[in-house]
Amino acid sequence: MNRSVKSIKKAGILLLAVLLTYKNGMAQVIEIPQNIPDAHPRIYAETNGKIKIDAKLKNAEWAKEILSSVQNDLEPYMKRFDRDSTWLVSRLQMYWKSHHTDIYIKGTKFLRAEGHAAVPTVRFAGTRDWATNYKVPDLAALKPYDDKDDGNVFMIDQANKGEWVTPDKTGLVIERINQKILELAQNASFMYWYSGDERYAKFASIVLKTYIKGLYYRHLPVNTIDSQESYLTGLTSFEVIHEEAVVPTTVCYDFLYNYLKKTDPDFNTRYAAPVFKKWADNIIEKGVPDNNWNIFEMRYLSYLALALDNDKDYADGKGISYYLDVIYNKNFPRQTSFTKSLEGFDKNTGTWHEAPGYNLHVCEDMVGIVMLTDRVMTGKLLPLFSILKKAVLTTPQYLFPDKRIVAYGDSHYDMLPAGSFEFFISLARKYGNIDDEKKFTALLKYTQDEPLKRAKQKSLFNLFFYVDKLKDTPPATLADFAAPTFYAPNQSWFVQRNGFDEKNGLMISSNASEGNHSHSNGINMELYGKGYPLAPDFSSGESYWHPGYREFYAQFAAHNTVVVNGKSSYGTMLTSIPFQLKSCYPATEKTENYFKAVTFSNIAFTEPSTNAAQLRLLSIIRTSDTSGYYVDIFRSKKNGGGDIKHEYIYHNLGQQANVFDMRSMQLSLIPTNELSSAKGDVKGYDYYKDKTYTSYNQDFRTNFQLIMKDVPVIQMNVWMKGESGRQIFIVKSPKSYALNTGVVPNEIAEAEVPTLIVRQNGEAWTHPFAAIFEPSYTDGQTVTSMSAFNSITHNAEFVGLKVTNVNNTSQLIFSDVKGVQLNQYMDLSFKGTYAVASDKKGEMQYLFLGNGTLFSKQGYALSAINKPISAALLFDRGTLKLYAEDAIKLLLPVTGNSNRVFIEITSNGQTQKIEGRIITSGGSKQAEFIVPGLHGQVSTIKLKNS
Repeated sequence: MNRSVKSIKKAGILLLAVLLTYKNGMAQVIEIPQNIPDAHPRIYAETNGKIKIDAKLKNAEWAKEILSSVQNDLEPYMKRFDRDSTWLVSRLQMYWKSHHTDIYIKGTKFLRAEGHAAVPTVRFAGTRDWATNYKVPDLAALKPYDDKDDGNVFMIDQANKGEWVTPDKTGLVIERINQKILELAQNASFMYWYSGDERYAKFASIVLKTYIKGLYYRHLPVNTIDSQESYLTGLTSFEVIHEEAVVPTTVCYDFLYNYLKKTDPDFNTRYAAPVFKKWADNIIEKGVPDNNWNIFEMRYLSYLALALDNDKDYADGKGISYYLDVIYNKNFPRQTSFTKSLEGFDKNTGTWHEAPGYNLHVCEDMVGIVMLTDRVMTGKLLPLFSILKKAVLTTPQYLFPDKRIVAYGDSHYDMLPAGSFEFFISLARKYGNIDDEKKFTALLKYTQDEPLKRAKQKSLFNLFFYVDKLKDTPPATLADFAAPTFYAPNQSWFVQRNGFDEKNGLMISSNASEGNHSHSNGINMELYGKGYPLAPDFSSGESYWHPGYREFYAQFAAHNTVVVNGKSSYGTMLTSIPFQLKSCYPATEKTENYFKAVTFSNIAFTEPSTNAAQLRLLSIIRTSDTSGYYVDIFRSKKNGGGDIKHEYIYHNLGQQANVFDMRSMQLSLIPTNELSSAKGDVKGYDYYKDKTYTSYNQDFRTNFQLIMKDVPVIQMNVWMKGESGRQIFIVKSPKSYALNTGVVPNEIAEAEVPTLIVRQNGEAWTHPFAAIFEPSYTDGQTVTSMSAFNSITHNAEFVGLKVTNVNNTSQLIFSDVKGVQLNQYMDLSFKGTYAVASDKKGEMQYLFLGNGTLFSKQGYALSAINKPISAALLFDRGTLKLYAEDAIKLLLPVTGNSNRVFIEITSNGQTQKIEGRIITSGGSKQAEFIVPGLHGQVSTIKLKNS
């Protein structure tokens, strides 16, 4: 009986512990094997690794390409080695003569080296800032045994001129040269393991032993001033996340392990293990625990752990199992465990809490760490797969229709990295998950260049960890992986798409500032058109330590946003200044049964530095399969008054920008010295060049043109509603660092960016910036005019726009701030946030109500019952189609004398009859129907009389 009671109590305590762990968000503990086979290699290969590689080479042409590339790249150096065994090793950046042991830095720069060791030691990096005039050259251009008495190093500048300079001018070049040499040694060690040719082993071992011994005698850097860098520095680099030398060093050692045991029996325990532990312990002690730094560090720790033997083989008990436990389970002040780090992914969306570019590489690195360590922990890591899989499958949400990601924050217009998908394909195949393998295979094939080139990166990692052949999968499209709308709160990012085609798809990316690597940018937007990010973001500039980053690239002036009183600016990098997504359509991640002609979002933001209220309504309106335009209504005012000016900034790719009135007469702009810190504005305005302006209070159009070889000229026409107290500026912004030659030709990527700035003197809340944007080819423009209208019932917060198109269609666009006042124009009545009425040749095409309670025209009406809703009524070739998110009151005009009417409403193949109520008003009759919640299903409606 007592034993039973004790068992129950024990079970209860265990259950309570589990519940408390769940409640407190404690990470799951991964079981770490304590007796891992001592056989090497084990980082990239295992005991039967050669058999597996031979099979892969037999089946996969891409694997043969990697092997051939490794051999071919090595051969010139091998020939040099045969003539002079010191040629390559002499190019290592070392303290060859001085043998310095002690490194002193000052903040972000190398200061001096002192002390003397028994052997040459490894030279420390030059600066934390990677921006430099020097480059990693061909190794033949370097001086052998470079170690002058004055401490200067021989560098090659961007013009291929060699000169002696102080290390603090060299950026990351010193460490990158060493990495390049170590990678040659790594590849040679692999060739030794694979071929058995000791010529490769001799080549690799002289480099490896020199480098590791040089680190053994080198102490960790000392910062002479108390600064953040004191907590970030690595053994070879200013940042522990740049300790890239870890990878080739450990892999080279792993492949040479048995050769070293034979030729230098004490080397492994005397030098290699202590260096790997010193490296690892410093990485654990330094860095940043709660962002991508932590993941970079775990990647390096994985290599270092796998290079070591079992814990019992070391007096301090710190071997492979110890460091694997650190990686997966242990938390330190500056190093968070893998399992705890998974909490950085939003549970609902799968997005990481940093800008897109960092999100992608965190996903790739985390799955890569699992791949790397899974061989010695088979089955132990399966509990981690679920969140990682969700995170990787979320990454296509960042894609524009050209398969390149959005670039807000410190991101670039890059493709999704193949690694995440390749790794999950390998893991899925290993664990027999056929559905996952096919899913990730389809994603890989879609997102990468066609034809798929799996040997594009000549990587040993890829050679060992990618599967030999991919399974056949049906062709995929972006619509298979991305939704029309998607919202990531932990990045304060909302995206809306209308069409997924590369040339004709339309997409708005909007963001504020939440999470790491975000910018001071208010409510920022990027626009896509005709295959290009026409309204681009600008990324981080030359580097994070360059004044251009602090003053321009990470600030409002480099974004498509609104600046208040010339003062808008707040902290960058790790921030929590999000917007509020007040409403949107369709619902986030809804992929079917929605009205496809219109999408919108209504976003609120408080600009903290000026305490200004901002509200931005962004919409896409599709006018045909190949055409459509964007709507942007940006309201801005200071809370409590004190509005001096609000400035709307819009950047567009191209060579020119011209401003026209509504008769297409070009406006004359004159040079100005406005928009500058000398006038009291933010420093970012000083980066604008060729500033011109005019005062103009009428509607106007700005035409941007992007001219490229062998591509039709692409234009963006921007129509903007006029307001009193307006000034229009055309300026040139610095180049966008988000661009690259994969997106646009180099001359565009390097060019200044034409920029429209519209100044509203006073507040811009009742005088908002209301604009439409149409991307098109110059011979494909469909919008012919835009004009503004007001509500018959006065509403200072109302905006009405009429857009006319060449295909005999026109749209009336309604926008209101509070959505509680009845607004009327012609025969339309509107109460809500947003609405669009589209006609063709005078006949109604559709009525769309966005987050509202009423929208009516000519006897047709959409009316909310319970709360504001989004709904649409489509007139489709004589058939009515209704889209509604909730129960709705539908009014239809009635003709004839019948006193009883009903509708047949068909949804999901099911038809129901709903009787209506006749309403007579002003000599006209309407039938009122209460349509129950359709749960987002499109319904076909037929009106019947009885």
